[in-house]
Amino acid sequence: MSGDPNTKGEASADEDDEDEEDHATVVLDLNKLKEEMEKKNDLSSAAEDLEFAVGPEDGEEKASESGVPSFKVIMFEFGKPLFEASQDKMPSGFEYMISKDVKDLSAKLKSTDFQVVMFFYNGDPKAVNTLCAQVKSKFPKTKTIIVAQNLSPDKVKMHQNSASGANEYITLPLEEDKVRSTLEKIYKDHN
Repeated sequence: MSGDPNTKGEASADEDDEDEEDHATVVLDLNKLKEEMEKKNDLSSAAEDLEFAVGPEDGEEKASESGVPSFKVIMFEFGKPLFEASQDKMPSGFEYMISKDVKDLSAKLKSTDFQVVMFFYNGDPKAVNTLCAQVKSKFPKTKTIIVAQNLSPDKVKMHQNSASGANEYITLPLEEDKVRSTLEKIYKDHN
């Protein structure tokens, strides 16, 4: 039997398979892995997941007794944190909500009531531009505010005239009076 070529060939093949299994090599493509991680962390690609709802116009928004309008303010927190740590700088009289991902933001945007979304531009500028453009085109009753560092009037004007321009802009640091006046202005401009 040892002279049988078929038997000898099978034994060698089994030994080769065992050797291959014992010495298997894993090759990682670090560039591809890096690209996949960037895509996972890049909200601009996830922005395509926004679901748009079209519904009937609701009644007019109610103002509080003090004359300050009462409406939802969605603070989109992504990239660098800002809004959670700054809640003490937000004026009272508004319904604040923090959203940390696109699906949650999408669910909140389905409301047909007047509302405002605040974006921290320095957290992820590319994603903020994409999301602002989509909110602007698909949700006419939802207004946008961009919060950023080092905003000059020229930068604001250029950005506001772009497809991803916001309704209003706030320069850091956040201050209660500045936020209140911006929210009141955006509400008055809406009416």
